[in-house]
Amino acid sequence: MNRYFTNTLRHLLDNYFPPVIRNNKFFMYPFFHLAFRGQNIDTAMNFKSLAPTMTTQDIKKLYQNLPSISRDRPTDLNSDSLQLITQTLSNYHGSLLDIGSGSDFFLNHIRPLNFTATHCDIATPTHSQFPFVTATIEHLPFANNSFDIVTCFHTLEHTLHPDLAAQELIRVAKKLLIIATPRQRYYYYTLDLHLQFFPQANHLTTLFPITKYHLQDIHHDWLYIGYLN
Repeated sequence: MNRYFTNTLRHLLDNYFPPVIRNNKFFMYPFFHLAFRGQNIDTAMNFKSLAPTMTTQDIKKLYQNLPSISRDRPTDLNSDSLQLITQTLSNYHGSLLDIGSGSDFFLNHIRPLNFTATHCDIATPTHSQFPFVTATIEHLPFANNSFDIVTCFHTLEHTLHPDLAAQELIRVAKKLLIIATPRQRYYYYTLDLHLQFFPQANHLTTLFPITKYHLQDIHHDWLYIGYLN
């Protein structure tokens, strides 16, 4: 489903319904039924309670098998964010690590920029045109400053330990760190598998003690660009 549509739906649900209704299991059930094609609805609705007791392999299996309609779109980036990211990267060259990539969409999109690209995710893709490393965002198997550019799109909200994830992102990046994540209020019943929420700018910027950065709300998604060097 189109990113702009799902962000608009989320914004309307989160901001125009009273919390007592918005966070009601029975009110949200039909939305979950649609979002997950009527399968594993209880798991999806209670993921926030289940995740802390799940192993990495459990979560990996869930991501691979849960039939979310969001998996039908090639990327979670909205088009305006993608355009700004591409414009920013056009001023750089060298090595790039894309974390939580899922597919080759983004790396194929920036292929004309001629980065030496690697991508990393918890789940191994069925096929990839780029070097791939299986890892979690909290434990990246790379040395300090391994990549000139590190990108991480719609992944930070899925981690149980955002502070560790932020430290790892900064650690492996040398020049530039680009992050996209939803500008989303916390509710227990959210139509995704999100564990972290960043409704205000400082909820995101406090994780990243980078002096020079650009932060922009683009269609209810945060786009953060941190300049390390």
